[in-house]
Amino acid sequence: MPNAISDFLDEPAFQRYNTSIILNSNGFVSKSEIVLNHVDIEGSKDSERAMIDVRDLIEGVNVDGYIFAFSSFYPDVESDLILVEQLLYNFMYALLVIFVFSVAVLGHIRYSLLVCLLIAMVDAEVMGFIHFWGLRLNTVTAVQLIMAAGIITDMIVHIVHYFVAVQKDRRMGKVDRIVNAGSEIGPSVLFASLTTFIGVLPLAIAQNAIFRTFFSMLLSIIVLGMLAGLITLPLMLRILPERVPEDKQENLETQ
Repeated sequence: MPNAISDFLDEPAFQRYNTSIILNSNGFVSKSEIVLNHVDIEGSKDSERAMIDVRDLIEGVNVDGYIFAFSSFYPDVESDLILVEQLLYNFMYALLVIFVFSVAVLGHIRYSLLVCLLIAMVDAEVMGFIHFWGLRLNTVTAVQLIMAAGIITDMIVHIVHYFVAVQKDRRMGKVDRIVNAGSEIGPSVLFASLTTFIGVLPLAIAQNAIFRTFFSMLLSIIVLGMLAGLITLPLMLRILPERVPEDKQENLETQ
């Protein structure tokens, strides 16, 4: 049998198989490959189905040794299969870390939950803009969605922190504290958003599609995050009930 394989590979008509069959020192086959072609592949769904079908076929082969299938588009298909799950996991981990640090900085669990809620809302809006920009959910846009959590936090938590800090001044009403926080911290948030936009503006004219994707995603994150910090956050602070201090509560009961 080993001699037959060697003689086969030595034939001029079959020498092209020398790179597909590797013999060991005893003349037996140690490694080999079979080239197959996928046909009628249109879109990511067909690619996923083709890869899964091939792997199911290999699992049903009763042959000793390790058998695997590989194609140039399999790595992309692999990432697409786990992308949504990994995106959700990483986003939840990011929210957990933000919540812990918000509690440490703000000292209030409900305001920390409000920060996380706004981050989730803006991230969902950015995900909707993926379709608006003509993009799709891939590794590049998924990374941007995770990065958005940190960028949006910077636009929100400073205003909440100032609002909580002036909360100790019992002479100021809730609306006055919201207006004061917006007037003091709002311009800084607006200026930071504008400078960030100017910093990423050159990516809009880049020749590389990945850079243009970064610009589209960052533009959505900056605009939506700024709107959340300057408009949505004050409204939610106004709606969110706050605890009445004990001395004030006693005064109200006395009146």
